[in-house]
Amino acid sequence: MAFFQFNKILKHSLYIVFISLNLYAENPMVDGNIHLGFELENGVNEKHKKDFLLNLNYQKEKEELQLYLDYAYETTKTENRPKVENKDELIGVLTYQKFLENKHFYYASIAGDYDRPKHILNRYIPSLGYGKKYLFAGQSKWVEPSLGIGYATTEYTEHFPEKNFAVLALKLQGNYKFEKIGHLNNLTLDGFAIYYPHISSFSKDWIFRSKFNLTLPIYDFFSVKLATSWINDSNPDPTIGNNKTTYKLLFGFDF
Repeated sequence: MAFFQFNKILKHSLYIVFISLNLYAENPMVDGNIHLGFELENGVNEKHKKDFLLNLNYQKEKEELQLYLDYAYETTKTENRPKVENKDELIGVLTYQKFLENKHFYYASIAGDYDRPKHILNRYIPSLGYGKKYLFAGQSKWVEPSLGIGYATTEYTEHFPEKNFAVLALKLQGNYKFEKIGHLNNLTLDGFAIYYPHISSFSKDWIFRSKFNLTLPIYDFFSVKLATSWINDSNPDPTIGNNKTTYKLLFGFDF
């Protein structure tokens, strides 16, 4: 069964890679990366762990469309005990940017996520705002702050009531490519941090998502990625808490 699940996930992941590479071949204004991680353990404990990370960017003149998806699933089965779902979570962000003069831009974004172990059944955060892109020594070194407003809608599992509130949307993302580091040809550090505090009281409710990646190219478009994420939100269940930090080692394709 574990081998069948592994093949199923791998088949779907390779299909996404094939579609993305064909899209890039037809339109060179599309770039991005796809990275995967798997862990299968058989013994007294049976552990199945799968990670999927996707970034896609489409640029056309003064417009840019960005898609970010981050999915993780993990179960553990111990002999004579029921299977435990340790992780089942998805974060997705779709952002449209319209650039003006001097790299100023306005944007529209929709963020969504769920996290079953943290009782988050569904969450949606549409937002609108304004920002600026600062370039440093070429296109591979930049930082992009933005500020906007939005509305967060969260539906919880179990007996927790739905929570809706207006938010500020504070975002910082960037990319820095290091050239010729020792025996390495290059090394890329990129990431983002998004903070959605309650618009009238920052300490009442908030949602925070961040991701930082260190990417090392191995051969042409193949690379290995060390990814770190930090999640913090006002969860209604005190036994779960607000913080979660995750470290992943992933392998994938850049195009």
